[in-house]
Amino acid sequence: MSNVRVLMWGLGEIGTRAAKMLAQRPQVSFAGAISHQVGQDLGSVIGGDDLGIEIVESPQELGVVEADICLLGTHQRVPDLVPQIEWLLDQGISVIASGEEMIFPWATHPELADQLNAKARAAGVTIYGTGINPGFVMDALPLCLSSCCASVERIDVTRTSDFSPYGPGPLRSLGVGLTREEFERGLQSGMVDGHIGFKESMGVIARALGWTIEEYREDIAPIVTNVERHTAHISVPPGNVVGCDHSAEALIDGKVVIRLSHPQQIAPDAENARVGDFVHIHGDPPISMEITPEIEGGQATAARMVNAIGSVLEGPPGLVAMDQLTLPFATPLGRPGTSVGDHAA
Repeated sequence: MSNVRVLMWGLGEIGTRAAKMLAQRPQVSFAGAISHQVGQDLGSVIGGDDLGIEIVESPQELGVVEADICLLGTHQRVPDLVPQIEWLLDQGISVIASGEEMIFPWATHPELADQLNAKARAAGVTIYGTGINPGFVMDALPLCLSSCCASVERIDVTRTSDFSPYGPGPLRSLGVGLTREEFERGLQSGMVDGHIGFKESMGVIARALGWTIEEYREDIAPIVTNVERHTAHISVPPGNVVGCDHSAEALIDGKVVIRLSHPQQIAPDAENARVGDFVHIHGDPPISMEITPEIEGGQATAARMVNAIGSVLEGPPGLVAMDQLTLPFATPLGRPGTSVGDHAA
């Protein structure tokens, strides 16, 4: 696969990292860029030489777009992404989106998911959502490990993250700096919402393992510090909130079959909290895996998008999830370039 034409839409942290990776791959060319850095050259935005790609504010400014695929990193929620994805489908362009709900849109927006699926099939292109969480740690990774089991009774995943590098926006959604009372009010107002993606991860796990989830429950609680904690962006005194402990469970016949937990906080080392990704499969045989510290989210999400390009372009048309594509690898376009036969003596 050569001369893959990629349209970049959204050059925040993830999109910028993905574009920087793609700029190092000779088989990729950029078909355009849409983002808020209007008028700048894509190359300068990603820290390199000019690429002759001027960033525009809207897709209509691109004129005729000749692209095979778009890396879309603009929104988290499906309803916000639908207009952008439908425009891309009208141009015959496949889509890889980083929005959390796009990992498995049927979990929260089944009608919109069916709508996108039908339109993508009609256009003969593919829509795929990916990321690190959701998209890998709490879904793809345990599913991959489950291939070693004769049977699986339950899956537990915990991702304990250090949010110290993040700025005011992400920290606000975790309630960092608030009092307990302010945290509770934030939950009621929606200002504090914790992790997005539990239902999506559970949905794809259940479909892959042939489970029908009968009950879903979720809990979010403040993580309150006993000592003063500092980051480059905020200082939090003892007694205030430094993050949230967000978890969800899926049940069948009254029994928990999936439990996902995502404690997120700043400066966890201040009170010896152990960060990492922890997967436990209760099955035959049981499997436990620990990754410490946790997989870094930004670079890993960008890599997941870039490495999925080959799998998506070779995948079936429609809206697909991770259980419907060939497993991506860290090869130049996310797919092996040679086969076993190519190395035969």
